[in-house]
Amino acid sequence: MRKLLIAILILGIFVIAMGVFLATRDSGGTARQETASPAVTSTQTLAVTPKPTSTPSPTPTPSPTPRPTPIPIISLEEALGNGYVTADIRGNGGSSGDCIEMTFDLHVDYTIQLEVESGTYLVTSGTKQNMVILEVEGIMLDADSYLPQSYIYLFPDTSLDSTYLFKAFCMNFDKDNPSIYTSFAVQGTVSDTIKSILDCGDSSSYSTAAIQAAIWSVTDDVSESELTSRFAISSSSLQQAKQLLVCAGIDPSTKQLFQ
Repeated sequence: MRKLLIAILILGIFVIAMGVFLATRDSGGTARQETASPAVTSTQTLAVTPKPTSTPSPTPTPSPTPRPTPIPIISLEEALGNGYVTADIRGNGGSSGDCIEMTFDLHVDYTIQLEVESGTYLVTSGTKQNMVILEVEGIMLDADSYLPQSYIYLFPDTSLDSTYLFKAFCMNFDKDNPSIYTSFAVQGTVSDTIKSILDCGDSSSYSTAAIQAAIWSVTDDVSESELTSRFAISSSSLQQAKQLLVCAGIDPSTKQLFQ
């Protein structure tokens, strides 16, 4: 009897221990399942799709304004010597004032400004007067009129007329006036003395007749009687011619015209 009670007690203790073991195992597995599930849910909730970042467009750099190509200024002698232009130089029947016409042909493919210097000496191979240029008057519109212009521009590939009128003076008192058939060639510049008269005469203060008389008083040393026999001149223009000589550094008393 005593052994039976001991066996029953041991069996009870075994049953209680197995119950506790099974309860503990079930409790741990459930806990592990509950721990895993929230982790997945948390990851899905925090995931955010990033928005694309816009790239700003670069500000365009403005192009620099191109500078115009400067027009070269070329003297008549240089242009003729280098073949840039050819010139047909002719008289129009006068000896003084607006009496020389030049027609230019340009032989380069760019625009030039042609400079005809005061004092440019024009010579003819014939018996007519040689001439000296004072200044350009303008571009010819027709045989009897011109457009005042102080500069000479020659353009390539153009149909514009390129005949210019010049104010010029005779260098030979005893020769006849150049006609429209008289052609000239450029031969450097005149003497410093004549150039000085032209420099002084480049003003509205002096008449055309006064400038011409002053030049002839130097080139031909004409007397007043010789001058007036072939050339119409007033007493006031004679006085201006005297002033021009003084301006040019010439003593008028050394010239027959004022003796």
